[in-house]
This record gives sequence, C-alpha cells and structure tokens, in this order.
Amino acid sequence: MLLVLALTSVIVGLSFQVSESDIARATCMEYRDAAVTWARIRGAMPTCLAEMEAPLLPGEPDFISVIDDPRGHPYELERAGDDVRVRSAGPDGRAHTDDDVTEP
Repeated sequence: MLLVLALTSVIVGLSFQVSESDIARATCMEYRDAAVTWARIRGAMPTCLAEMEAPLLPGEPDFISVIDDPRGHPYELERAGDDVRVRSAGPDGRAHTDDDVTEP
C-alpha cells in the first residue's frame, strides 16, 4: 500500500512539473503584453525591454522589472513595424536557432 502511494505521488508530481521552456514562453507572453500596453499609453513600441523598466508616468513605479530567462540569458524584444516579438535564446543560449522560444 505504501509503495502504491509513493508511486502515485511521484507520477502526480511529475505531471505538474513546469519546464524551463514553459517558464520562458510565459515570460515572453508577459513581456509582449507589456510592450503592447506600453505602446498604447506612450504612442510607440519600446525599442528594448530595458526601456520599459522606467515608470510610464512621472512618480509611478517602474512599469516592469526585466529578468533573464530560466537559463540566465537575456530576453530580446524584436520590433516588426507595429508588432513586437519577444525571444528567449533557448537551451543553446544562441538567438535565432531552432530551440528559441518566441511570442508570438
């Protein structure tokens, strides 16, 4: 009986693990949404993520706090006209390779 409970706990625990790529994807989505909001308020897309670490309006707290991806690499903000994409370099640490995580 204890063995069955232990194995069930392991299986359930494994099914709820979140991968580094899942975390990177969620963070990319958050940063992209922040960039879109920033653009609506400021009238232009930010040029980089660090630009959004400032207050939107004087006297307000910083808009966002930018962190590195789960592997310790910086996220990149890529502008394409009126749209924006956020990229995590992925496990190999090099941007623009097949293992990158991007949003959208």
